[in-house]
Amino acid sequence: MAEKYIYLTDTKKITNPLYSQDKSDVFSYYGDIENIDFEHQTKNYEAIVQTLEPFNIELKDIWYAKFTNSVNQIRSHFLAKSEDGRVFWHKYEAMAPGGCQNKIFIDGKQIYLSLWLEGYSQTERELIVNSNQ
Repeated sequence: MAEKYIYLTDTKKITNPLYSQDKSDVFSYYGDIENIDFEHQTKNYEAIVQTLEPFNIELKDIWYAKFTNSVNQIRSHFLAKSEDGRVFWHKYEAMAPGGCQNKIFIDGKQIYLSLWLEGYSQTERELIVNSNQ
């Protein structure tokens, strides 16, 4: 069985997407992010890669699961981690339709993905990424 939590920092943790068999009944995977087809999250993945590139930060590992939700739809949720361990991308899906979140964590700081991709300028991203270095 997978570890229950994945630690983003010493004090911040997220439930491992692979922990619950109910939330990984279709497919589960841990490994290199290059082996995952993000399907409807592909554009977000490509945009994240592009925004992290100026900082030489690459997403490398992923905990990825597909499951059958409460209305028999197949959904996926995952946690991707950068090679340096500073950045995590978390896509959460609930068992009920519509219960989802898409966030990025930088040095433990939670940012909604839409804000990171569309709300912040490159200068603002630089301030966030460089604030803990």
